[in-house]
Amino acid sequence: MQKILLSPKDSSEVINQIFDFSSLVANGVTIISAATTSVVYRGVDPSPSSMIYFLNTISGYQVTQRISGGLDGVTYLITCQATLSDSSLVSLFGYLAVIGALS
Repeated sequence: MQKILLSPKDSSEVINQIFDFSSLVANGVTIISAATTSVVYRGVDPSPSSMIYFLNTISGYQVTQRISGGLDGVTYLITCQATLSDSSLVSLFGYLAVIGALS
């Protein structure tokens, strides 16, 4: 698993988070599917998985996941795991802080 930097978001925002697997995928291997999860890292949210909004999209070595909501003051661990055409699994993760009134 490799850590990536995620920018904080406002609880009212819906963002497109891009997970770039290009440094983890060998030449000639493709991403055939991906799954994104959200769990609480710090704070309290009874339903952190509800932040994963719609299905992700795969384009080349990138997976784009829409992320919505979250509770102010909570930090989430967001993980994207990709299944590759050579049957291996690779993962990227980051910590996403939800902060009120980012404007």
